[in-house]
Amino acid sequence: MSGKNKSRKRLLSIMQYLADNVENGERIDIEKIISYLNDDEFSHEPIIREDLKVLAEMKKGVIYESRGSSRNKHFYYDRLITDGELMLIFNIICSACYLTKDKAIELIQHLCNAMSVSKFNELDMETDIALRNKTFNDRCIENIEVISEAISKGKKISFSYAGYDEEGRYWYLLNVRGNKYEKVMVETKEHISSEYIEDHIYTVSPCKIVWDNSQCYLICIISDGNSRTIKNFRADKIYEISMEAEDSDRFDTSSDFYDPDRGIFDAEKYLRSIFEMFISKNARLTEVTFVVKKRLIGAMYDKFGPNIKPAEYDDTHFIFKAQIQEAPTFYSWAAKYTPQELRILAPDEIVVNYREHLKRILEAY
Repeated sequence: MSGKNKSRKRLLSIMQYLADNVENGERIDIEKIISYLNDDEFSHEPIIREDLKVLAEMKKGVIYESRGSSRNKHFYYDRLITDGELMLIFNIICSACYLTKDKAIELIQHLCNAMSVSKFNELDMETDIALRNKTFNDRCIENIEVISEAISKGKKISFSYAGYDEEGRYWYLLNVRGNKYEKVMVETKEHISSEYIEDHIYTVSPCKIVWDNSQCYLICIISDGNSRTIKNFRADKIYEISMEAEDSDRFDTSSDFYDPDRGIFDAEKYLRSIFEMFISKNARLTEVTFVVKKRLIGAMYDKFGPNIKPAEYDDTHFIFKAQIQEAPTFYSWAAKYTPQELRILAPDEIVVNYREHLKRILEAY
């Protein structure tokens, strides 16, 4: 083995030793590293010290502290990911509804192997994952990769979007060849001959991938002649995705969600205007005036963002305005509060529609 290859192997071996044997923040014992390497030719203290200096310069889990005297120059282990960060990533993976159970377990095991840790009890891990809703789609991560590549290259994508039939079966539409289609039952893998079904095959211009409420969504533009509509699709319900040769359509500069200063789609403004990823038919914003109990103003900031400007309404209420997309989910959100807690004051059209929404609910009982 050449000298360069031996040096590379030694550095990797030192990194492995530190991850497996040294606690975060602990002083590194060079003699123990020499014993671990067990290589008479290249395992001398000066060589190991130089290797540790290289790892420190590269920020690969080593901190070098020099305090004047050569005897006060020590190395300490600085874990690349702390235990708290590791648990955070673990919980994000467990909570991700766009991953299958098997994929979630696989990702956690990859993470543990990469970090050389075995902190997670396998039974607890499976229980944690089983408590969350998981997708049937084992290609969701590949979907995200294709979408990301298409966004970076400015290309359209095509895909089939899964849904449920009247019998409660979950399926997507597969183009077998030409204009011949089959329904594919996701759980059983059964194929059933079918005609083309609108609202299941899409060609869109992808804008952004966003994560909301443990789900992963594609935000995109659907073009129909001169009309362009913003639409959301759950990444785990996308099947048979492919990137097209056709360039993506440009974002409508007259849209409420176009940022003229940056010349891009304003994803943050869009997300703040929708409720649980449902959108209105015209994807336009409406300014709504609310009166809210003072103790609930924190919940309003959480929902609408920090730019709302509450003003005194009376001794117990604030008044403020927010931009929303009118949709049934907006009215369902408002109905969570009593009239004493939250009221919609304007515009009149929204007040009337909210009243009709509540009336339809009451009539059903």
